[in-house]
Amino acid sequence: MSRVYVYRRRGYATDVRHECTHAVLHNALPFVPLWLDEGFAEYFETPAADRASGSPYLGGLKRAIMFRWKPNLQRLEVLEELSDMHDDEYRESWAWVHFLLHGPQNVRQVLSDYLYDIEQGDAGKPLSKRLAAVAPDYNQQLIKHLKTWR
Repeated sequence: MSRVYVYRRRGYATDVRHECTHAVLHNALPFVPLWLDEGFAEYFETPAADRASGSPYLGGLKRAIMFRWKPNLQRLEVLEELSDMHDDEYRESWAWVHFLLHGPQNVRQVLSDYLYDIEQGDAGKPLSKRLAAVAPDYNQQLIKHLKTWR
């Protein structure tokens, strides 16, 4: 049984959604890669009505793309310590989760299969390799997804 502890302050509801996402993931799966754990938590901390289009990350990423920001999922996949996660890593983790949840069907299926394999205790190949198998241009697809998202 998981417990969630948060300090009651301004932003309390956001903290509860974020920390409850971690609790749900860790109760459902034997492990969760750090970047994916934080990406889901960042995604679900936004109120449901604003989740797909109202995150402050979206506007920031659209601006970063104009300045030639390049995603790097493989870099995120090797992060193991929370101290390795900074603003840029949280933002990119959110971007990948958004793409994996709202992107093309083949990409959503990769996420579903990956989570199923983790649940079964065998994640096998990292998500970047799985994405490359079905969408070799997955970095460009992420950028296009973010640029055109409403």
